[in-house]
Amino acid sequence: MSAGSRGAREQAAYGRALALDDGDLVLDAGRLEEVGGVACLRQGLELRLATPWASDRLDVRYGLDVRDTFTAALPRPMVKDVLRLSIIRSLAGDPRVASVDRVLFDDDPEYLAAHPGTDGGAGDVRTALVEITVTPVPLAADLTDPASDPTTGAAATVQVLADVRW
Repeated sequence: MSAGSRGAREQAAYGRALALDDGDLVLDAGRLEEVGGVACLRQGLELRLATPWASDRLDVRYGLDVRDTFTAALPRPMVKDVLRLSIIRSLAGDPRVASVDRVLFDDDPEYLAAHPGTDGGAGDVRTALVEITVTPVPLAADLTDPASDPTTGAAATVQVLADVRW
């Protein structure tokens, strides 16, 4: 299976979009830069988490819903549980995502074990860095190679970092 064919299959499965850097379009030699494949998926998921729920007039089901965290004076562990469910609901709504495998906040023991030397979310109690691992939908089979496995070369998982504020 050729690398070009895999790249084309990734673009077919995960799309192409204009590249963003901190919400701004990226220019390269005066031209708009594009991302495709897994990079497009990652960028799309990050954008979905950075968008407030129902603020997109074309799709009111798009974005991250943090409203439930304001309804009562909940302690941080309960707020994290509510946010975890909202993150899963939001990302599972993307048709390119097969499953949301893990949602870790920057003060979770698993996160701290995986990232030694971090401060463990010692900042503001209303913000958190969240590491999300998703499994994307499998790639379509390479029709030019009948022996190809559709998942060969596909990203087994995709990690997304999001700065969540509530």
